[in-house]
Formats: sequence, structure tokens, C-alpha cells
Amino acid sequence: MPPQVRAFVHAHCLRCHGTATKEGGLDLQTLAGDLAIPAAFETWVKVHDKVHSGAMPPKDDDERPTPAATEALLKTLNAELTRADLARRAGDGRATFRRLNRTEYENTLPRLARSTRVARPRNAAGRWSRLRLRQVG
Repeated sequence: MPPQVRAFVHAHCLRCHGTATKEGGLDLQTLAGDLAIPAAFETWVKVHDKVHSGAMPPKDDDERPTPAATEALLKTLNAELTRADLARRAGDGRATFRRLNRTEYENTLPRLARSTRVARPRNAAGRWSRLRLRQVG
């Protein structure tokens, strides 16, 4: 995590979200700064969202940061989260698999099962209610 984020957290967050207090079950003092760790990434996204919505730091806090400091934090944190997410997508890919829609399924199944004859009875709604495969031959 960049030093400006750590400095903001140290100045405005650790009083309530440090190792000793852990309000809301959040300990920012021991939270990993490595965004490649999925749990740390998710927690930093929640921190970003809470600060962005104005919920944190609380409005009644005596040491509330200036709007400029908050905007600088959000800009830096957003850039770091985006960079980490793009790196994860480059390594993992966007999706490991996806489900086929009805048309793709109906077109793919006969290709996969070349030695079968596909009988598809229609239901009252005009859709395929089930798929019966019978061996040809």
C-alpha cells in the first residue's frame, strides 16, 4: 500500500480500527497491504467504499480529514485497487467458465454427442422441457 494511504489510515482510522479497538471487527493496523491477497483486496474495497460514501471517518469525529485529503486518499486507493484487479484478471482471466444460454446449449450438445440422435420434446410453452439422448445404431 502506498505511504500516503498508510499515513491517512494512521492519522484518521487507527484510533477506532486499530489492533486494540477493532470497531466493527476491522483491524487496519494488521491488514495486509498486498492487494494480491483476495481477503485484503476485499477489505480495502470496503474501506474505499465507506470513505467514498462519507460514512468513514464519522461526521462527529473531532479529527475529521479535510475534503482534499479524503479525495487524495480515494484517488490513490482507487488507482491501487484498479491496478491490482487488472493484474488479477491478467493472471486468472476474466471468468474461469460460464454457462451456455439455451441456444448455445442446443447447438453445442449435438456436436459433442455426434454418435447420438437428439430427441427434444416440446412442452406447452414451446420450449424444450428435457433432452433425451438415444444411441444411434
